[in-house]
Amino acid sequence: MREIGGIQVLRGVAALGVVAFHAQQELTWRHLPLWLPDLLIGAAGVDVFFVVSGFIILYASAPLFGRAASVILFARRRVARIVPLYWLTLAVYALYAAAYHLPPYDLHAIERGLVLSMLFVPAHDNAPLLTTGWTLNFEMFFYTLFALALPFERRRAVAALSAGLVAYGVAGVLGWLPGWGSALASSLLFEFVAGLWIAEVCLSGVRLSRVGSVALVGGGVFAFAVIAAFDFASYQLWRGVVWGLPATALVAGCALATGRQAGRVRRIFERLGDVSYALYIVHYVLFGFLSRVALPWFPTGRLGVMAYFALLMVAALGAGWLIHIALERPMYRWMTGRRLRPTGPKLPERGALTDLALPRVGLERI
Repeated sequence: MREIGGIQVLRGVAALGVVAFHAQQELTWRHLPLWLPDLLIGAAGVDVFFVVSGFIILYASAPLFGRAASVILFARRRVARIVPLYWLTLAVYALYAAAYHLPPYDLHAIERGLVLSMLFVPAHDNAPLLTTGWTLNFEMFFYTLFALALPFERRRAVAALSAGLVAYGVAGVLGWLPGWGSALASSLLFEFVAGLWIAEVCLSGVRLSRVGSVALVGGGVFAFAVIAAFDFASYQLWRGVVWGLPATALVAGCALATGRQAGRVRRIFERLGDVSYALYIVHYVLFGFLSRVALPWFPTGRLGVMAYFALLMVAALGAGWLIHIALERPMYRWMTGRRLRPTGPKLPERGALTDLALPRVGLERI
């Protein structure tokens, strides 16, 4: 069995990038100039997490294929991992939006948006009540299709699932689907497919040398930096390709790397990967709250804006860690009735019905 702590590091970095990008957006929306480079590259954390999701779900679920009972087991673990914290955050945000008359402004629209968001049903151009929840709509769609593939032989199921996701994504990009059928038909689905096939390669025993891993990771980072320098809106339809290829390189470089002992910095980012889901879900709501209670106390000059940016980052990290420890893990234990193992992800024994939501395996979104 092989640990894949590099994926945890990648999740931690990706989560930090998204939070930094949203913190800069928060300042831009409030017309507060931040004397930092454009942090658009942080948005690519979403694409990294979609590839990671495809990889880790198959990697952890490989022994479940060919078993009809696996569908229920998989679904129960995914719901236990994703739904409680998301629903709780949605409820808090709905109360916050109603109290401060935030979009969608009227109570009826908030109630409708809350129900659709809780059911992971895309509406209004795939924008749920909680903005960051749009990624979970894609995740739950992927999980549903993956669960339906579990009763079949693994490689054939993965091939069929991949073909279906690619075909659906292409049809959506080319505008071949009606409005109701195109909500999740996006090139972003290609990123899940990339993750699936990285997992297949990993499960087959292929490993990269340290030079090969560094080359893939370095190439992915360089490509992201170059892409972020150009107009993002011009390739939105093909984001799953333009952002997805560098994300694939990063995930492949980390997943196929030969193992080595973790240093202190790596362990820090692995811990950050542990809290990445809580961090992603709560930081947007936290930013809105801080803009009302903390921002008025900061001066609008350069130092004041930089200090407020630092507050957003520190507060998000602190809140993510606290919620992970105090809410996310206890809720998962309560829903599954078993203790979480504190070890890193390992390839399950062949034929074993594994716990699909180990703390270092299951939180694969941003």
